[in-house]
Amino acid sequence: PDGDSGDAAAEAAPDPTPSATASAGTETNADGSCAAGQLTVTPVTDAASYKAGVLPKLSFTVTNTGMEPCTANLGTTTQVFTISSGSDVYWKSTDCQTGAEDAEVELAARTPQTSSPFEWSRQRSSTTTCQEKQRPTVPAGGATYTLSVEVAGVKSAEPKSFLLY
Repeated sequence: PDGDSGDAAAEAAPDPTPSATASAGTETNADGSCAAGQLTVTPVTDAASYKAGVLPKLSFTVTNTGMEPCTANLGTTTQVFTISSGSDVYWKSTDCQTGAEDAEVELAARTPQTSSPFEWSRQRSSTTTCQEKQRPTVPAGGATYTLSVEVAGVKSAEPKSFLLY
């Protein structure tokens, strides 16, 4: 960790306790693993807007859209949280990630599972600034940001928007 508990938590990655939902269609692989196209990922924030000094809590919900339970690696080795504004990427969970772990999780059909949330420090990230104690904070004052999440090779279909003040 670089001394910034917000980024350290993010870079250590959230606890994968995802949720799964099922819809007819894709079948589970013979080994019990989730088939391509069987999972959906939705980014989650704990609020739609944040007052100055309040740190957003980020997580994701994963849903098994198949008719049978399946397993997937939802560990931090497969998670990428990205915060953008417009076309600019301000923060990426993998930029300074340490201690990433695998976590094979069984996802029940039609039962969404949500990961444990972690706080984002409102700081920019870059692979070149990992050792800095204080990285630049992102603009606020009503700025709109979006959270996108990829887990187990599945990208969220839509980003989650939020405001920073």
